[in-house]
Amino acid sequence: MNLPHVMTRRKVLGGLVLVPSMLKAADPGAVDDRDRQVLEAVLLAVLANPDFGSPKRQQADATVVLHHRTPEKTGMLAAGQMKADTKGKSYAPALGDALRARNVLPNTFDCRAASFKGLAFNARIEVANTHVPATEAHPWDVFEATYPKARGWVEAWLPGYSADGSQALVRGWFGPWPHSATVTALVTRRGDQWKVHWHQLTFYA
Repeated sequence: MNLPHVMTRRKVLGGLVLVPSMLKAADPGAVDDRDRQVLEAVLLAVLANPDFGSPKRQQADATVVLHHRTPEKTGMLAAGQMKADTKGKSYAPALGDALRARNVLPNTFDCRAASFKGLAFNARIEVANTHVPATEAHPWDVFEATYPKARGWVEAWLPGYSADGSQALVRGWFGPWPHSATVTALVTRRGDQWKVHWHQLTFYA
């Protein structure tokens, strides 16, 4: 009897039979609880920054809306752009490389699609589709009417992690803002918690 084709190309390591499907690398676009913890730390830090979002919504129970998926493009992850935007705040170059490796599809400026739906964030963080139709003349008004408690929104790329798992680099668009704006954050692991070491809001005129 012939063995199935998948078993004829097996690999044996220390007596363990591994078929090709078992040898696949982890999916870089898969979102897990570590990502949730890191993004939650950044989103709460941004929410506490008085320069973020609507100045009319500074109440203690204000919320932030995380766009439900990663951005479509990755041009803002370029090393030179990020260096200019962080204004002297430092991070290991390998972290920037890890951020790009996880998000940028090879040989393109396209972003690896990943969804944040289903993650159990802090109650002050809502996951939703924040995109407003281009035909809307007043997107701020649409956002504020749709999310009456929200100070603003963030559209985040997947975090990049250091090789030892002790640091993460986060990057995302945010608004509402008349022009584009980004947030960049360095997050460090302390015990079983992630803490924001620094974050930078960058506004483009």
